[in-house]
Amino acid sequence: MTNKQKDKLKKIIESGRIHVDRINSAYNAVKEILPLNSERFTTLSTDKRAFIDQYIFRFAKLQDLIGQKLFRETLEALGEDTSQMTFIDVFHRLEKYNIVSGIEKWQVLREIRNDVAHEYPLMIQETIDSVNAILNKKDELIAFFERIDEFLQNKKLSPV
Repeated sequence: MTNKQKDKLKKIIESGRIHVDRINSAYNAVKEILPLNSERFTTLSTDKRAFIDQYIFRFAKLQDLIGQKLFRETLEALGEDTSQMTFIDVFHRLEKYNIVSGIEKWQVLREIRNDVAHEYPLMIQETIDSVNAILNKKDELIAFFERIDEFLQNKKLSPV
């Protein structure tokens, strides 16, 4: 692995850790009002609404970081050329290394994230359902990141 690859992987891991920390902080700030219902949702304080927005933003950022960068960079660190691989190919290669599993879980995370990204003011119940769903998937998303981080550390590939 070149120094450039190490630096790139280091930045990805550091960014991921920041996202995880912010996700957990935002979640902890709102967990006492969960699950949201129509009354709680429509009477959210400005602070609670901001924490939910921060959570959704960081969830999306972490998911993008993992899916668009960390998966590929992990395989690159293992000496694989991912330039011609589709996302599914990358995921399956990671499964072969026993780094991740469950493409279905990843796809559900993407669907939930996409649902919450399309918030429509007149569809309150759908918005509430989407927000509750994404808040319930915190541990699954973080597990993808932590599993890769742990793998890289164990293989002495993580520069962090």
